[in-house]
Amino acid sequence: GSIDAITGKARYTLNEEWLLRENIEAKPRNLNVSFQGCGMDSLSVRVMDTDTLSQVKEKILEAFCKNIPYSQWPRVEDVDLEWFATSTDSYILRDLDDTSVMEDGRKKLNTLGHYKIPDGASLAMSLTDKKDNTLSRVKDLDTEKYFHLVLPT
Repeated sequence: GSIDAITGKARYTLNEEWLLRENIEAKPRNLNVSFQGCGMDSLSVRVMDTDTLSQVKEKILEAFCKNIPYSQWPRVEDVDLEWFATSTDSYILRDLDDTSVMEDGRKKLNTLGHYKIPDGASLAMSLTDKKDNTLSRVKDLDTEKYFHLVLPT
């Protein structure tokens, strides 16, 4: 089920304090992902259309790195995720960019649904070559300025 990337609240949890009470419509997507420089074939990775791009990257890293000690995995902020929308158009997918939506004075984190990424889409993950990543960790974002699934009350 869905997990709010900023608050940590989840649709399915045993801890009532962390329960996401709103009914979030989440649809699964299977993505065909290659990890450049990994030396493996593409993998099919199951994600939700409500996942932020950082959540998608975490799931992809889990799929590709499952046999490697976690301490040796690349960090989410050290990889880029590129979507090949057509044979000529590709986009780097980010949690926040120029397409992010403002709602009640807060920026909503981008999701697969925001980018309209279809089931079966082809994506490529690669190690980022730039160290000036403006968004380091989603969990560190100010809830006064940003939200994921639901606006804070």
